[in-house]
Amino acid sequence: MQKVIAMMALLVVASCGGMPTQRGMDQLMQSWDHGNVNDFIAKAGPPAQVYDMPNGNKVFVFGRSETYTTPAYTSPTTTTVQTIGNTAYATTYPGTTSGGQSVTTSCTIFFEVDSSQTIVSGHYEGNNCRVRERN
Repeated sequence: MQKVIAMMALLVVASCGGMPTQRGMDQLMQSWDHGNVNDFIAKAGPPAQVYDMPNGNKVFVFGRSETYTTPAYTSPTTTTVQTIGNTAYATTYPGTTSGGQSVTTSCTIFFEVDSSQTIVSGHYEGNNCRVRERN
């Protein structure tokens, strides 16, 4: 019975797509090397910016960013009571709050494109440049 459960768990894990990784991003960039920038635009949407280069090529810039707030948690207040003789002394401590910070993630892709609209080079920058790896 344990072998059946283990095999089912393995099949479930194998069928899942996996987590996005930087290696997956590298695979994506390599898959577009010498591809047509218009095909990329059709899949990814329009570039945020396009720059002219001195050699006649263009740099297409694609970017995304997200800002979110981490969950905030406030610990409950606590009260301690100390008895000295016949007198009780109570001290109350306020709760502390953690979390609630804004976090921004981003990824920017740069493609150099020649006059025939072919991607001749590319790179990416950012703290959230991850996609699922291809098999």
